[in-house]
Amino acid sequence: MSAPFAADSHRVPARELVTPEQLATLRQRQEWKGIALIAHAWAIIFASMALVAVFPNPLTYVLAVMLIGSRQLGLAILMHEGAHRCFSRNEARNMALSQWLCAYAIFADTLAYRRYHLTHHANTQQENDPDLVLSAPFPITKASYRRKFWRDITGKTGYEQRKAQLHNALGDPAWPIARRLRHCRERLGPCAAPRDGPTSSTARRCAGRGPRVPHGDGARQWGHLPALTCCAQKRYRGREIPRPPVPRTSPQRKRIPAPSYVERTPCATP
Repeated sequence: MSAPFAADSHRVPARELVTPEQLATLRQRQEWKGIALIAHAWAIIFASMALVAVFPNPLTYVLAVMLIGSRQLGLAILMHEGAHRCFSRNEARNMALSQWLCAYAIFADTLAYRRYHLTHHANTQQENDPDLVLSAPFPITKASYRRKFWRDITGKTGYEQRKAQLHNALGDPAWPIARRLRHCRERLGPCAAPRDGPTSSTARRCAGRGPRVPHGDGARQWGHLPALTCCAQKRYRGREIPRPPVPRTSPQRKRIPAPSYVERTPCATP
């Protein structure tokens, strides 16, 4: 479904667009802003729950699902900021905010996501970009988009992700039950954190990339509470359409070394 695109693949360093002083200002951390955003997300979630508790009817339930789903996405985005160490210069404090108040609440893991995501930043739209599976199928037909839309809005996508996550965590059915339980505990961790990367079976099937493959090491498939999968999934779909990849045969397709600032700069630009 995807067609080759000829796109300009050169990278423009940030210092060519802004002065060093402006760049330093952009990279300053303000802890109170991150804490305020986390508090805002949780306030909306608890307020939505209270709304249904006080006025229980189908309309308030649907509204709560939409609001909570959107704030689950917000927590995932805030976890992304924590993965870039943008919450605080103190790594312990940064991890406490990102891991306990953002990642665990959506069944994700900041450290696993950080390893995976920095690889994406170092190799964006290159052949070894772990996010390439998300953009490679685009553009898609209107019929394909409609199918994706209804899978997301009905919660089928989230259900299939959780099913694949549990299936991979349980391991080989031929293993002894003790080994399967140990493997499940290792894979899911203290918060059922997914370990299926973007090359996992679910992601590949959603992108039309083929059959089940072994699970990866990242935490790309951010979890959502079962009853609220549809809204967060639908809102995230629009973020999965980055710049079209440059064809392998294009003369503009050059191997670009990983920029040194990705690992060195705590608050790298996402």
